[in-house]
Amino acid sequence: MSSFKFCPECGFKFDKEYKFCPECGFNLTQENKKDKSLFEFAEDTEDYGEYGGFADMVKAKQGASKNDADSLRHATILCLRGEFEEAEKLTKEYVDKYFDNVEGYVALLRVHSKDFAEFEGGQIEKDIKIITKLSKGGVDDEDYKEYIKARENYFADKKIKVEQAKKKEEAKRKADEEKKKLEEEKKKEEAILNKQQDEKNLEKALDLYKNKKYKDAFALFQAIAEHDNPEALYYLGLMYHGGYACEGNTKKAMEYYEKSAKAGYTPAMCSVAYFHHPPYSFKEEDHKQTAYWYQKAAELNDPRGQYETGNMILHGYYGVTKDVNKAIYWFQKAAAQGEKSAEQELKELKNKGNEAAAQALQAIKAKSNKKT
Repeated sequence: MSSFKFCPECGFKFDKEYKFCPECGFNLTQENKKDKSLFEFAEDTEDYGEYGGFADMVKAKQGASKNDADSLRHATILCLRGEFEEAEKLTKEYVDKYFDNVEGYVALLRVHSKDFAEFEGGQIEKDIKIITKLSKGGVDDEDYKEYIKARENYFADKKIKVEQAKKKEEAKRKADEEKKKLEEEKKKEEAILNKQQDEKNLEKALDLYKNKKYKDAFALFQAIAEHDNPEALYYLGLMYHGGYACEGNTKKAMEYYEKSAKAGYTPAMCSVAYFHHPPYSFKEEDHKQTAYWYQKAAELNDPRGQYETGNMILHGYYGVTKDVNKAIYWFQKAAAQGEKSAEQELKELKNKGNEAAAQALQAIKAKSNKKT
């Protein structure tokens, strides 16, 4: 029958002679054992069956003779094993009993700092304050001294790492800014080149369009429109509207008109306005859009926009308040730019005896003579 021995400190089972426990390092020599005996149990002993494991068995056998200091040492072994909850229980029992003893708080610090591996946390700070207060700054415990040294090194290293991270982040920020600056400069250069090329292509496309070479004009307008050129977008709208070199598509025409109008091209604004009133729409909500876009074009000095705005105001179309004098104002501005429909409206108003319309016509004629 083989005989097994168990370490009285941690309960490790072994069947050879050791000077120190292979598990926890406890000194097993007779000189240092004092009253601690190596409990021997036969492999098939009935005692073993009463316990859940070796450590539990040894703990039960030692229970009556284990003093408070042994509990504290056992808590250290538990920390080495990573069993911190059990270690905290034993340590707190000691601290509750000897609340003015530094050793208990050093042991508790070991528990809360996960065996001196962690150096941050509110509870750890509290433990250190208690130890410092009880010892008045002079603790002889070697574990505590080693921990404080490790803690100081940790925060020193952390400070260096934080500073290094800041420098690295600053260097990255500067590099990113420089990269962004270069990219923006490159984009500006590309935009200038694109604009110059687009201007040449636009002139060519307009010439093709006027000469009814719609297929070639359409291809050029498409290429220019990729750079959001408002005039090219407007002409694509015209071509989809009229079905030139493409299948007629009112929806697509409107999409191009709107893009161009939002980019500030006034002829496109008038087209968008046109698509929001009969026969394209009979909704009052759309009619407000008609009034909005015609007035916006008029304010940007577009002659058609000025004429249409005058016409709306003269007749009170699309929810606009009637005002003959305001209508004459816009007719006069449009007629001065050669808008014949506006000049005709002024003549009709003059024939009806409107003095303001007569004066507007006279001013336009005088301006025209001056130019001649």
